[in-house]
Amino acid sequence: IAAIFDSVQASEREDKTNFDRAYAKLVADAPEGAETALLAALKVLVGKTKDAQVAQPPQLNTVKALLGASERYNGVVHAYIGAIVVQCGGVYHPGPVKLADRIESKANSDYGGAVRSVVDTVRGSGIFDSIVGYTRAVEMLSQDGPDKPNILRTKDKITKPLPNGYRDVLCNLIVAECDGLVCELQLHFNTIHDLKPMNHRIYKIKRAVGLDQHQSAMVQDLTQRKNSRMLREQRQAQEKTVEAEAVLSN
Repeated sequence: IAAIFDSVQASEREDKTNFDRAYAKLVADAPEGAETALLAALKVLVGKTKDAQVAQPPQLNTVKALLGASERYNGVVHAYIGAIVVQCGGVYHPGPVKLADRIESKANSDYGGAVRSVVDTVRGSGIFDSIVGYTRAVEMLSQDGPDKPNILRTKDKITKPLPNGYRDVLCNLIVAECDGLVCELQLHFNTIHDLKPMNHRIYKIKRAVGLDQHQSAMVQDLTQRKNSRMLREQRQAQEKTVEAEAVLSN
């Protein structure tokens, strides 16, 4: 396990270098002040949705009801959100409706069986090549009005990237005339998104050995074991040196 941990740590450092380098190039290629404008726009969007409670409306409290609404409004949601992304110079990728067994599994494993807490049955991604286009999308999502999306929650991993350097933004939102169905929109930078599959291999390894759930305790345990092993090896080497010197002196 210690060897696996060391390998994971080395891979994560490599991934962070790649993610940071990709973002730095986006900033370098953008007009002066573009990153500052993006961070300011994100602050506004996050401020509008701070501490919001996100859940499907009361009538979508069963897998059947939630799946039915998701299938009914899937096309409407993608057409609306996709138009915003394209208008801002991005490419939109609609995701498939989450299947019934996946809805039930997520509700049970993550939310104690609360189906209303599953808010990504209809989901899509906006992919952007530039900070300017990305910022424009964030600003449009922040706008108020009856014909604007109702943003309920924003997870901003650009202002505060993940420890491995990965950056994106995730919004949960409601599109008008969709009976309150809560959907998910992810906003990605193309060059960073292209690196994501590489990092996903680390995620799978960490899940397999329990690093996700118990990382702090495991890191401490592995560090102690590694340090103990190194001390033991040092003592053994010192003892051998002493023995060799004693033989030579005799």
